[in-house]
Amino acid sequence: MQYLPTILKTAKENGMEHFFIEQDIVAQPAIALKKSFDYLRSL
Repeated sequence: MQYLPTILKTAKENGMEHFFIEQDIVAQPAIALKKSFDYLRSL
C-alpha cells in the first residue's frame, strides 16, 4: 500500500473520477471496512 497515495494522486491529475476498492473476506467486516475507509479518507 505504500504506493497508493502516489497512484491516486496521479490518477486524479489525469482525470480519473471514480475509484473501486476490493475487500477480501475478513473475520470482522465492519472493523475492516472502517479501517480501510479511514485510511483512504486520510489520503
